Amino acid sequence: MKLKVGRTINHSPFISLESVTAKFSPCNEFRYNLKFEYQNTDKGDTVCVILMNPSAASPEFADNTIRRVEDCIRLYFKGAKKVFIVNLFARRGMNPKDIALLYKNEGHDAVVGPKNDKYIKEAIQSSDHIVCAWGGPSGIDKDLHDKRVSTVEKMIAAGQGRSHVFRVFGGKYLPDAPHPLHGRIWGKNYKLHLIPFSNTKKWAA
Repeated sequence: MKLKVGRTINHSPFISLESVTAKFSPCNEFRYNLKFEYQNTDKGDTVCVILMNPSAASPEFADNTIRRVEDCIRLYFKGAKKVFIVNLFARRGMNPKDIALLYKNEGHDAVVGPKNDKYIKEAIQSSDHIVCAWGGPSGIDKDLHDKRVSTVEKMIAAGQGRSHVFRVFGGKYLPDAPHPLHGRIWGKNYKLHLIPFSNTKKWAA
């Protein structure tokens, strides 16, 4: 089942286009990561952003969510140099309901991706800061979403090391909401909320 991935737009002018890379599956249906660096920054921190699932973005072009993340991370982390973007589900698609239907018809691996956990762990372990930005189920099967969140939370707790873990809040979106705010609705004036993250205590207001 091939899913629509949506429209592309230009990457942010603040990033180095030569630095943008992505790891796709051979079939091009899964994107396991997207990496980029900001311009005019010789040294700086590495940030890992964990979203829901990828859509159209590639090294050549962004999509609306990736462009917003590119623009906002440089404001949230003044010393950021490099950014890893990974996802709960590696299957590319613009509509979460399509992801839900694919899961129903083809199962777990068809939406998570066979190598996704490897790349999530790599991004977590390579980063100074981790931003949880996957949002709520939004049409994806709630049990699948909750189980996947639990799995990724365990990866964060096991691999964060010296990293700080954050979620974004602002406007009507409060830091103690049930789910971390999705990157597509971040605001440039929003703020970071530090999560006291461990194996025994996850979301703490």
